[in-house]
Amino acid sequence: MPHIAEWVKLMLTRGDISNIMDPKLQGVYDSGSAWKALELAMTCVNPSSLKRPNMSHVVHELKECLVSENNRTRDIDTSRSMDINLSFGTDVNPKAR
Repeated sequence: MPHIAEWVKLMLTRGDISNIMDPKLQGVYDSGSAWKALELAMTCVNPSSLKRPNMSHVVHELKECLVSENNRTRDIDTSRSMDINLSFGTDVNPKAR
């Protein structure tokens, strides 16, 4: 059984994100955001720390994915029974103790 990062890399090279994504989503997600998040995740597991992004870059990229997904969900017909809301807090500034 390969390491999960190796398996994900294989799926990405095959262009197959549907097997990586949570099946409970039932394909209801922005594929562009999913690709971006998965590619970002793969850069985060790079063995060389010099090639891994810093946390501010990761946060910035994930916020862009979230904005894209939120824009997509606004376009979904509101009469559908499934309500998708990904507008959770994205404040990542440390709090004083």
